[in-house]
Amino acid sequence: MVDRTLISKPETFDMLRIIGNSMGGSNAEFLEEFVNEANEHLDAAEGHLLSLDRDPEDFEAVNALFRAFHTIKGVAGFLDIDPVKNFSHEAENLLDRVRQGEIPFSPAISDVTFASVDILKAMIDAIRTGMVRDTLAEESIEMALRIIAIIDESAEKMLFDNRADMKAHEESGQSAKNAETSEESDAPEESEGAENSPGLITLSDTVVSTDELVSTDELVSPDRFSPDSEMELSPVNAANGLEAMGSPENRAGRPESKAAEKKEVDALFSAQAMNVSMPSGSNFRETVRVDSLRLDRLVDTVGELVIAESMVIQADEIKALASADVNRYLGLLDKITRELQEIATSLRMFPVKPTFQKMARLVRDLARKADKQIDFTMSGEDIELDKTVVERIGDPLVHMIRNSVDHGIESAAERLASGKPSTGSVHLEAYQKEGGIFIEVRDDGKGLQPSRILRKAIERGIVSEGTVLSDREILRLIFEPGFSTAETITEVSGRGVGMDVVRRNIEELRGKVDIDSVPGQGCTFIIRLPLTLAIIDGMVLKVGEERYVIPTLSVLTLFRPKLSDIESVVGRGELLKLQGELIPLHRLSRLYRVSDAIEELENAIVVVIDSDGRRAGIVVDQLLGQQQVVIKTLGEAMQGIPGLSGAAIMPDGRVGLILDAGGIVRLATV
Repeated sequence: MVDRTLISKPETFDMLRIIGNSMGGSNAEFLEEFVNEANEHLDAAEGHLLSLDRDPEDFEAVNALFRAFHTIKGVAGFLDIDPVKNFSHEAENLLDRVRQGEIPFSPAISDVTFASVDILKAMIDAIRTGMVRDTLAEESIEMALRIIAIIDESAEKMLFDNRADMKAHEESGQSAKNAETSEESDAPEESEGAENSPGLITLSDTVVSTDELVSTDELVSPDRFSPDSEMELSPVNAANGLEAMGSPENRAGRPESKAAEKKEVDALFSAQAMNVSMPSGSNFRETVRVDSLRLDRLVDTVGELVIAESMVIQADEIKALASADVNRYLGLLDKITRELQEIATSLRMFPVKPTFQKMARLVRDLARKADKQIDFTMSGEDIELDKTVVERIGDPLVHMIRNSVDHGIESAAERLASGKPSTGSVHLEAYQKEGGIFIEVRDDGKGLQPSRILRKAIERGIVSEGTVLSDREILRLIFEPGFSTAETITEVSGRGVGMDVVRRNIEELRGKVDIDSVPGQGCTFIIRLPLTLAIIDGMVLKVGEERYVIPTLSVLTLFRPKLSDIESVVGRGELLKLQGELIPLHRLSRLYRVSDAIEELENAIVVVIDSDGRRAGIVVDQLLGQQQVVIKTLGEAMQGIPGLSGAAIMPDGRVGLILDAGGIVRLATV
């Protein structure tokens, strides 16, 4: 057995914290580049692993996976980040065996490599933040030992034709040992079977199982001790100091110099080293990394330019000129400004593919925990969204995926009993439609039972007994806080703390979420998101002398009401009759204390808005038109005001408040 106390030294990993805290120094640029590129390689590695899970014979995926770890190791070595370099080296060793055909890719290797990706991500994050979690060193050492054990187990198997030969050989060695012990009782307990069996290598009695560390160096592949080896982490020296993962000085046989390391790193980025052949005449696109804050400033500045241009065009002095040349110049200015705005906005657009790939990994892990067979597919991963949306859509998708895997997809036995294939399916799709981006999570599980949802909602006081709701309205009850139909709490879900968070997070992105389900056939979550958070299409409303903007996507209809359409109900205020239904009516003048607003409803305009299938009417004086506006955040004094999500500068220089349809609809329940 290995003495774990000799190798569990977290202080070895203090190097990561020290490096992270020094990222503001002279090497900050190199470290930042390394962190970004390492994360990209690790994200790509997860994608290759998922491909190998589907097709273990995918040679290209194996090569790409190997190159990802090899590149991280090389650059980390050049930057003297030994924990990252040495751990990558061990994972690379394992993948090299797979690449050379010495070890077949198996679920065990997949699990170890996925775990290695997670550990390297934690190391990279420690460099970025300067904070190392307490268990990182132990996890890294444990995983390194598992990798070594897999490699050495394969080496043992290669010595024998089959398990029977191995067993016979071990029994032969044990018999020889017993015979020698009976002849020489005071001799040390050491097998001499190898001398009696020429050509065979005998396992030492320190070997307990293939899950534990082997303590003989005969079984270690020769390349562990090659001069090019960057880390001697063989089983024979692991127990004497695996802390060498962070101490290059403790390693023997390391003749490489800085120049050699730099040469290796340079080679890593060559087309030949990456096994990439660039066809003649191909269009190779160069990219530049830019701080996201600079992009934000650019978008904001271009937004200010758009506002200034609108103010110039609508100025009375300009209109009074009535000059064809001036109008032509203004048209050219408007064209250039809009094009610049589109370019600036596009710089913040990122594909959803990295987020989708994380969901693929999540389904794989959850399916194993739940002991279910699930086929995960995705489409539309090249669709682009605003950077902020891409970053924040991950959490809602995680909740939806968890619900599909845990509550939706049945066990293999249940599926077979109901006439379904034993393997369930979860599909993640993104597509563009109606000026927005839609993301759907579909499964072919058991679906949702409206009657069961309604019963739970009544039990929890979410709706009253006797309330008449359509099936679609009942399904939307799962987005209420604390709602869950799970009978038992599992490690995956069932605590009733998910779907309300999903709705809130998506609404914060100015999006909407809906659900559709057919009992016994499956469930679909539908998310609708804006292309960008910087600019919205909105309707400009006038109340008194104030201006308000409501996102066009939230508007169902608008009209001038009749007094016969309005009812007052004690405890609920004014209600509007609309298509046989009573919906809450809000006067913005009273809600935000605006003076000089129209009081007679028959002279005002009602704008009907929708949020998650719930409708409400807002009373305004006048509709001024429809236009794109650049969103500005509210100051601290106005944060948290119900029904407001931001502000915008109008073409006439006024400030208009942007209305939050979801917040206004929820006012009816307050």
